[in-house]
Amino acid sequence: MRILVISYFLGQTGRASSHHIDDRLLELSERGITIGVVGPPHLSPVSCAFLKNVSVYSMPDRRVKSFLRRYLSVKVPPSLKMRVRALLDRIKFVERDRFADWNWEDVATRYVLNTVSLDEYDLIYSTGGPAVAHLVAHNLIKHCGLKWIAEIQDPLIFDGIRTHYRPSQRDLEKLSQAEFTLRSADALICVTETCKQYYRQKLPKEHVYCIYPGSNIGKWYTGDLTRASTTRSRTCFFHAGSLIGTRTIKPFLDAVLQLHLQEKIELVLAGYIDPQVSQLVQKYSSFIRYIGRVSRLEIAEKICAADVCLVVQHLGPISSLTIPSKFYDYAALGATILFLGYKNEEVAANSHQYNFYYADQSSLSDMARTLRVLVESTEPRKTPLTVNIGKSVDEFLALCARVTAG
Repeated sequence: MRILVISYFLGQTGRASSHHIDDRLLELSERGITIGVVGPPHLSPVSCAFLKNVSVYSMPDRRVKSFLRRYLSVKVPPSLKMRVRALLDRIKFVERDRFADWNWEDVATRYVLNTVSLDEYDLIYSTGGPAVAHLVAHNLIKHCGLKWIAEIQDPLIFDGIRTHYRPSQRDLEKLSQAEFTLRSADALICVTETCKQYYRQKLPKEHVYCIYPGSNIGKWYTGDLTRASTTRSRTCFFHAGSLIGTRTIKPFLDAVLQLHLQEKIELVLAGYIDPQVSQLVQKYSSFIRYIGRVSRLEIAEKICAADVCLVVQHLGPISSLTIPSKFYDYAALGATILFLGYKNEEVAANSHQYNFYYADQSSLSDMARTLRVLVESTEPRKTPLTVNIGKSVDEFLALCARVTAG
């Protein structure tokens, strides 16, 4: 099997969609699959050092704003830097778009057609996050006879996108275009069953599949990532990932305050937090600690040191269709998981099969009841079953075989 991967996020720490494709490619490379990777301008072979026998096609970064910022960092006197930075922030290039560098579609398409021997591959595999990767893949299949498998981590267009994510008009147009091109893919992979059914009906398209991705976070490091055994007086909760807009810790805090558990817990947050969450951190600094953005290695260490790891979903309709990638990292390291979902029937059902705690943020009483069990019960906490990433890759390769034979 020879696979050409199109992915705008790859080899980038702190990005969930990058961790997903990083893990998938590591598994594929270990199985001897021939892989070519087409990534963003800032991707370099060093970024893909975790991969073995993989061809990395790295194009030059011609974005004007990136060049100016690099020039600023070394050429501009300190006295002028603040004024120049303020000017750059007012320049409206592609960075005004929140969902992708959409200009990359044309750049990457031309680059691949001029640089890559497409007849050396059996299929094209485009993957999320940014949907621009699917637009590139769609352009490429018009010039060759390769099969195309597209994988998305979240729905591209969903209820609440305008309110919560503030997309530009070009974002909306390109996301709609990308979703339309998915009809041309030989197979579409979603990472939840509900998202699979959603796209089978919306596109409409028969060849839509669900593969739970899993995680191989434990393979990345040589350090001891054994679960910590502690006798501390406070229960330590840990959350990794961004908290922004409708993804917030406020419902969790409401349950903590209702049960008067401030003296019995510690909450550690890692990743980006918006100003509203920052205010909550400052207000409840006696039991909440924010450690900023940290590497995936540090995330792994914090997971192992915590008593309970939190998954927090958005308070919106999209949450019924998604499972955040951090869930798989937590499970892979044997952490007790409290999944704070929002009307997510699939995850609620999976909590019984995979042995973790689920509480719906639409019900304060549900969260409080689950929190009391985790903090005050003397019963051993649940240890989740790991979603086997090896099995996930087996399913992926079996789908690739069916598509190429097709």
